[in-house]
Amino acid sequence: MDGDNSRDDAIRLLNDLQDISFGKVAMIILGTWLAIWAIRRLLPYLAAHGPAHARLYILGAVPIARLAMTSVAIVWILPIVFNITFQNFLVIAGAASVAIGFAFKDYVSSLIAGIVAIFEKPYRPGDWVTIDGDYGEVRSIGLRT
Repeated sequence: MDGDNSRDDAIRLLNDLQDISFGKVAMIILGTWLAIWAIRRLLPYLAAHGPAHARLYILGAVPIARLAMTSVAIVWILPIVFNITFQNFLVIAGAASVAIGFAFKDYVSSLIAGIVAIFEKPYRPGDWVTIDGDYGEVRSIGLRT
């Protein structure tokens, strides 16, 4: 009997397919994608045509804005897809932590290194660098690259 209860609880965690607004989820994803696309075009344009002292800060804001928009979209979509109570939230958070810890260990460490690089500023967009004998300008700094 206890196995049936836990299975029923797991099934109730996911909303019924008829309760999920796929149109709303699609609109959130499309809106987020369009906003990220616009930010990736607008901020470099503003940096190139704006005040010189603000150029490096504006270019550095691009990956942070992308991360913030993606995070907001995920937080917005989760309640649409899942029936989230406090207990369900703890289950989802635990499962996500394990998945991220094992499957994305290298990716997460690259993201953390990117965030550290953005805040410590060892190099900025606009700097000229030499890497393995190649000389060039840093055009953008992403969270992973």
